[in-house]
Amino acid sequence: MPTSSKRRATRQRAATTSPARQRAAMALAARLRLRRGRDGERGAAAVEAALILPLLIVLLFGIFEVALLVNDNLLLSQAARSAVRTAVALPRDPGFDAEAATAASGVLGVDTSGDIEQLIIYRADPATGRPAGGGSAVDCFTDCIRYTWSPTAERFERVAGTTWDASTQMACGGRDATDFVGVEIRGRHEWATGVFGDGVQLVERAVMRLEPVLAGSCGRSV
Repeated sequence: MPTSSKRRATRQRAATTSPARQRAAMALAARLRLRRGRDGERGAAAVEAALILPLLIVLLFGIFEVALLVNDNLLLSQAARSAVRTAVALPRDPGFDAEAATAASGVLGVDTSGDIEQLIIYRADPATGRPAGGGSAVDCFTDCIRYTWSPTAERFERVAGTTWDASTQMACGGRDATDFVGVEIRGRHEWATGVFGDGVQLVERAVMRLEPVLAGSCGRSV
């Protein structure tokens, strides 16, 4: 009899405590699932960051490099326009090319992230902007004056053997009776970070017509 009473009491205790234990077990399981979910989310975030971070770094480097490239390109363009404006304002003047080179040097004397190479002043074909004699500016020797950049002096210095005699210029005012002056400035932009290679070649060109002079002295003397 005592044994049967003990058994009944044990079953009663089990019946009364079983729902509480079940609830506790369910709560523990829920916490474990929540913790695993949070750990999974943190792991997924870490993987996403590992994939995206290199792309963001490359993008930031790209923005930085493009900004420097645009700055150098604008400087060369501004220098070419300044040089050609100076040259066309001095028709048939023997010092037109030196004044043009000085004007370009004044623009490029500011610090750049690129290397300035040379300046070429030539009689231009208005249709193409290239030398009137054909070919490219770097290869011309007739009606063409070439300068190279001196980094120490921060100015252009004339190259011997290239010439354009100012007395042969036509500046009578009409399109067919007036020469066009072309200015080409060449340089190289080196990538600051090195992520995108060694660098790129920069070429900027400007062409304008000579200002007219008096009719009696506007034609070629040859």
